[in-house]
Amino acid sequence: MTPSYFTDAITLFSGKVKLFILDDDISLCKLLSGIFTSPLFNISTATDLDQAFTAIGKPSNQWHCWIVDVDLGNGQNGLEIFKQRPKFPFAIVLSGLRSMGIAFDAMKLGARIIIDKNPDSFDKIYDEVCKNAALGFVLGGKSTPQIDLFLLLRDAAITTVDEWASKACMPVRHLQRICHLHQSLTPRYALALYRTLYYLLWNIPGVSIDKQLKAGFGPDLLQRELYESSIEYIMRKAGK
Repeated sequence: MTPSYFTDAITLFSGKVKLFILDDDISLCKLLSGIFTSPLFNISTATDLDQAFTAIGKPSNQWHCWIVDVDLGNGQNGLEIFKQRPKFPFAIVLSGLRSMGIAFDAMKLGARIIIDKNPDSFDKIYDEVCKNAALGFVLGGKSTPQIDLFLLLRDAAITTVDEWASKACMPVRHLQRICHLHQSLTPRYALALYRTLYYLLWNIPGVSIDKQLKAGFGPDLLQRELYESSIEYIMRKAGK
C-alpha cells in the first residue's frame, strides 16, 4: 500500500515541474513527451525557433528543464534559444552529429548535459531530465553564480547538510547564507526538496518503481528510506 504522504506529495507537486522540448521531428517530440509519465511534469513542445521563442520569451513561463535538439532543419540551430534565457543551466542538448564543436558551444551557452540523439539514450535522457528538472524546481528555474554548489545535490552520496558543506569545501554556516539568497531556502529544505522531486519524477503511478529502473539510472533504491524521509519532511513543511 502506498503511504498517504507519498500520494499527497504527488498531488502537491502535480503538474508543477515545467519541461520544454524543442525538436523539429514531431514524432520524436511526441515520443519524448510520452516517456515522461510522472504526473508532476507539465510539458510543452516546439518544433521550430519561432514557436520556441514565443514560449521561452513569455516572462510568465518559468521553466525547470529544457530538452533542446541542435539541428532543427532549414538551417536552424536549437542553441539559438539560449539568446532568450542566457546561461540557462537546466538544459539537456541533443545532438546526432557527435560534434565536439557543438558540445563546446552548448557548454559556453550554459547547457550542462549533451547527449547523442539515438533511441539507446532514452534512459539516460530520462534520468538527466529528472535530475535537471528537480534542481531547476529547487532554484525556481533561475541560474545563479553558485550553480556549481547546487549541482552537488545530484550526488547521491550526499545524504546530509554536513556532507553537502564538506563536498563544497565550506562551513555549514556559509552554505546556509548562500541558500538563503535563493527563495529563502535552507540547506536542509533544498536537499530534501531535490531528493523528493527526483524520486517522485521517477515514480510512474501504478507501476512499482523497482520495475521502472535499470542499472545505472534512477534513484538508488538502497536509499529508499532516505528518499521517503525527505518526502515526509517536505510534506510537514507544506503543512500536509
